[in-house]
Amino acid sequence: MLGYFKPRTVQMSFGQHFMDAAAAKRSFYVALNKVMNWESITQLLLDIYPVGKQSRGQKAYSPLLLFKMLLVGQ
Repeated sequence: MLGYFKPRTVQMSFGQHFMDAAAAKRSFYVALNKVMNWESITQLLLDIYPVGKQSRGQKAYSPLLLFKMLLVGQ
Protein backbone atom coordinates (compact mmCIF):
# COMPACT_ATOMS: atom_id res chain seq x y z
CA MET A 1 0.00 0.00 0.00
CA LEU A 2 2.81 2.44 0.81
CA GLY A 3 4.34 1.95 -2.64
CA TYR A 4 1.51 3.95 -4.20
CA PHE A 5 2.47 7.18 -2.48
CA LYS A 6 5.32 9.53 -3.17
CA PRO A 7 8.24 9.14 -0.78
CA ARG A 8 8.07 11.62 2.02
CA THR A 9 10.86 14.16 1.92
CA VAL A 10 11.57 16.60 4.68
CA GLN A 11 12.42 20.00 3.32
CA MET A 12 13.92 22.49 5.73
CA SER A 13 11.85 25.61 6.13
CA PHE A 14 13.34 29.06 6.46
CA GLY A 15 12.84 29.13 10.22
CA GLN A 16 13.97 25.56 10.81
CA HIS A 17 17.61 26.52 10.26
CA PHE A 18 17.43 29.11 13.03
CA MET A 19 15.57 26.75 15.36
CA ASP A 20 18.22 24.06 14.89
CA ALA A 21 21.03 26.55 15.47
CA ALA A 22 19.36 27.81 18.66
CA ALA A 23 18.85 24.24 19.93
CA ALA A 24 22.53 23.43 19.31
CA LYS A 25 23.63 26.51 21.26
CA ARG A 26 21.21 25.71 24.07
CA SER A 27 22.57 22.17 24.40
CA PHE A 28 26.10 23.56 24.64
CA TYR A 29 25.13 25.83 27.51
CA VAL A 30 23.28 23.05 29.30
CA ALA A 31 26.39 20.87 29.09
CA LEU A 32 28.55 23.79 30.24
CA ASN A 33 26.37 24.30 33.31
CA LYS A 34 26.83 20.65 34.25
CA VAL A 35 30.63 20.90 34.03
CA MET A 36 31.35 24.33 35.51
CA ASN A 37 31.40 25.11 39.22
CA TRP A 38 29.80 28.54 39.09
CA GLU A 39 29.81 29.01 42.88
CA SER A 40 33.59 29.14 43.11
CA ILE A 41 33.75 31.57 40.20
CA THR A 42 31.07 33.70 41.87
CA GLN A 43 33.13 33.91 45.06
CA LEU A 44 36.22 34.98 43.12
CA LEU A 45 34.26 37.62 41.24
CA LEU A 46 32.63 39.00 44.39
CA ASP A 47 36.08 39.59 45.86
CA ILE A 48 37.07 41.90 43.01
CA TYR A 49 33.69 43.38 41.95
CA PRO A 50 32.05 45.70 44.49
CA VAL A 51 28.49 44.72 43.59
CA GLY A 52 25.73 46.26 45.69
CA LYS A 53 28.05 47.88 48.21
CA GLN A 54 26.73 51.39 47.66
CA SER A 55 23.35 52.62 48.83
CA ARG A 56 22.99 55.09 45.95
CA GLY A 57 22.20 54.45 42.32
CA GLN A 58 20.57 51.56 40.56
CA LYS A 59 21.15 47.97 41.51
CA ALA A 60 24.20 46.43 39.88
CA TYR A 61 24.23 43.38 37.67
CA SER A 62 25.48 40.15 39.13
CA PRO A 63 29.20 39.67 38.46
CA LEU A 64 28.50 36.09 37.38
CA LEU A 65 26.00 37.34 34.80
CA LEU A 66 28.57 39.78 33.44
CA PHE A 67 31.19 37.01 33.33
CA LYS A 68 28.84 34.70 31.43
CA MET A 69 28.04 37.50 28.98
CA LEU A 70 31.75 37.94 28.40
CA LEU A 71 32.11 34.22 27.67
CA VAL A 72 29.19 34.26 25.22
CA GLY A 73 30.64 37.28 23.43
CA GLN A 74 33.96 35.55 22.90
